[in-house]
Amino acid sequence: MLLSVFHDEVWLPSCANLRECTMVGYESAWRCHIVDAFGGLEIDSITAGMIETWMAGMPRGAARKAWGVLRTMLRKAFRWGMSSVDVTTRVRGPKRTDHQPRMLDSRQIATLLRGFWGHELEAWLICSVRSKYRLHLMGQSICSLVLKLLSQVESWKSIFNSIP
Repeated sequence: MLLSVFHDEVWLPSCANLRECTMVGYESAWRCHIVDAFGGLEIDSITAGMIETWMAGMPRGAARKAWGVLRTMLRKAFRWGMSSVDVTTRVRGPKRTDHQPRMLDSRQIATLLRGFWGHELEAWLICSVRSKYRLHLMGQSICSLVLKLLSQVESWKSIFNSIP
């Protein structure tokens, strides 16, 4: 069975209970990456080498997404007896990048806080920076920040309540 036929006649109907946003992602991966590379091939003719070469030719994020969809399709074809071999066990998927968020140093934090001086989000920023970087503020400063935040919340509530 061709992978495109499996996609249209078997796999898509089996995804009927998935959320729409999930299906949009699956269809995007199918259209943009999978159908041109494997749609015209018999499921049993797809090899691990073909898949790894295919993944090497695209950015890592796209490869991870497309590989996830193709892997799901091929495993389902194997489980349902439409493929004689589960080729996905022989493929090593793309690795995730280790994302290390950039931390601000004390000078950068000071610059950021000075930039928000007098802004309506100043109190929110100070509280978030305080919790993230464990800044120690005097008790009186915290009380005034909390009061400032509460007054901003109340003004936002009145704005949203006035919208029909």
